[in-house]
Amino acid sequence: MLLLTKLFFATLLASFVHATPLVPRAAANNADLIKEVVLAATAVDRIKDLLADDPKNFVFNFVANVNKTGAGGRTVLAKRDVFPALIGTGISASMGFIGPCGLNTAHTHPRASEFLVVVEGTLQSGFILENGLTTEVKATLPQYSATVYPQGSIHYQFNPECEPAVFVGGFNSEDPGSSQIAQNFFALDPSIINATLGFPSSIDGKDIGKWATLIPRSVALGLNSCLKKCNIATGN
Repeated sequence: MLLLTKLFFATLLASFVHATPLVPRAAANNADLIKEVVLAATAVDRIKDLLADDPKNFVFNFVANVNKTGAGGRTVLAKRDVFPALIGTGISASMGFIGPCGLNTAHTHPRASEFLVVVEGTLQSGFILENGLTTEVKATLPQYSATVYPQGSIHYQFNPECEPAVFVGGFNSEDPGSSQIAQNFFALDPSIINATLGFPSSIDGKDIGKWATLIPRSVALGLNSCLKKCNIATGN
C-alpha cells in the first residue's frame, strides 16, 4: 500500500512538472461574472449569481489550475480571481506539490497569515517575523502536522526527503498575495541593491542584472546535500 501511495504521488508530481499550464476559467473569460458577484447586494444574491452561471463555480480543481512552477515542484493558489466562489468569504487556500529536495523559496504573503498542513511526506519550515525579532522559527513537519506563518513574515518550505511532499495552506484573505524575497529584491534598481549589500567586492554593481537571472523560479531545487543523497542532477 505504501509503495502504491508513493507511486501515485510521484506520478502526480511528474504530471505537474511536464503538463501544459491551464488558464483558470475565471481569470481567462469570467471578468463579467466576477464583477457581478462583487457587486451583489446580499450573500444570497452572490450565491444565486454563481449558481446561475454554472454550479461548477463551487468546485476548484487544484490539479487543473496551475500557478507557480519550478524545477522542484508546483504550488497552486485558489483565490478570488480564479475561484469566484471565494468572493465575500474572506478566505483562500493553496496546495504545494514539492518534489524530492524541492524548496518553496523564501517569500511573504502581504495580505494574510497562513495555516499550513502537511498531508504527504515531510517538510522543513522556517519563518522570520520582522525587525526586532530576527530569530528564525524552525520546525520539522511530518505528515498531518501543521504550522503557522504570521502575515508578512518571510517563510519557506523544504522537502529534505527523496519522496514527494504535499501541503495545504489556508489564508485569512481572498487575495493573500505572494512576494518571493530574493527574486523581487534583485528586481530593484541595481544601485540600491549594491548599496543595501554594502558595496560588496565580490559582486560588481554592474552585474546585478546577471545575478538576478541566476535566481531560480520557485519551487526550486534545494540543498546540495539532499540533491546528492537523492541522486538529483541540477543541470548546471
